[in-house]
Amino acid sequence: MRRRSIELSVVAAFVVLLISRSVILPPWASQVAPLLAGVLIFAGTVPHIRQFRIPQATLWVFALVATYVAASAASGITDNFIKSLSIGFLWFMAFFVGINVDDREKSRFYKSILIFAALETGLAVCETLIGSADIRTLLAATQDGTYTVRPNTILGPWTNRAQGTIGYPIPLGHFLAIALAVVIFSALRLSTLQRVLGGLVLFGGILLTGTRSGIAAAVALIAAGVLFTQRGKYSGLRFLVIVVLGAFALIAAVTLLDEDQLASDGSFTHRVGVLTSIGEILRLPAERVLFGSGLNSHEGLFELGYLGTNGTFAVDNGFVTLLIYAGIFGLGSFFIITGLALRRGTPDEVAIIAGSLTFSMTYDFVNWHLLATLFFGVVGLALSREPNGSLKEHSKNQYSMKRET
Repeated sequence: MRRRSIELSVVAAFVVLLISRSVILPPWASQVAPLLAGVLIFAGTVPHIRQFRIPQATLWVFALVATYVAASAASGITDNFIKSLSIGFLWFMAFFVGINVDDREKSRFYKSILIFAALETGLAVCETLIGSADIRTLLAATQDGTYTVRPNTILGPWTNRAQGTIGYPIPLGHFLAIALAVVIFSALRLSTLQRVLGGLVLFGGILLTGTRSGIAAAVALIAAGVLFTQRGKYSGLRFLVIVVLGAFALIAAVTLLDEDQLASDGSFTHRVGVLTSIGEILRLPAERVLFGSGLNSHEGLFELGYLGTNGTFAVDNGFVTLLIYAGIFGLGSFFIITGLALRRGTPDEVAIIAGSLTFSMTYDFVNWHLLATLFFGVVGLALSREPNGSLKEHSKNQYSMKRET
């Protein structure tokens, strides 16, 4: 039976998150977008909730969310606590739906991703190569009506960096990389020609974002998808380590092309400064090291000198952000659930996760609700299936919300 309410609610939530930082919506929209998206997904699942199951792996996502919310509550800042509740709820609902959808629903969700990725790529062409003032003003500008022209760091200063409706080039590159993994590795009925052409178009869109880490992520996700066939030789943890180390190597290969240029590259030196500051973060009080300091606590760490900065309070590293927000316990839960997903996922799921891990080393994607939602949804998809891609049967390690009769 087709569960239309789930499909419609997920797509509606997806649209909300896709445009939540765009001039299309009013300024307050970005603040309520996580709650609205989470509620939409929840409303779509309610009619089918008795069919849902809760595998043991769900406990790790719950542990991450609970730690994140509890740390935000302990900070004493009510606004951050409420925001963390809505964000954590959205993460959990994305995972919960992902782990309970069937292959047909997965295919429909993937088709939605490809449709919106095609639209965003077309928008990227209009705002960069064509330079349409109307597109920049009416669609691609941020909520304050500002469209920042940033020189493209890959193609050169003759064109600018695309940001689409997402509001910034790197998250747009991340979204297009996810679509690239879908085109290349998914089980959608696409011919080889369609996959090749679609892949080239999406890769071109990534180039238009001018995101160097986007190139590294594209290579990482393709390599991860190919290595998928060999993953039986590795445990989930070993495969995770291989992917993370490989992603580091790819980023180094992409960014370390001109040492002299990098010496004056503020974005690069900032990211290195954040990584070298991990030791200082571990000097915080034990409870904050273990369980985190909560949402937006990184700003205080910058002010107190725990994190190196070149004038920005952005961490620009998803792993460090999670360490700050949810501590070693929360970050550990994240790695465990990610390792399990890498071990059990299908090629497309593994590729998407690998690409997201690569991006996580260059920006804090957990603060970009569209990308975090897609990540946890795909992790759920991976954990809903055996390594061969088939749906898992109920076992003693899974709990069904459907009453036995």
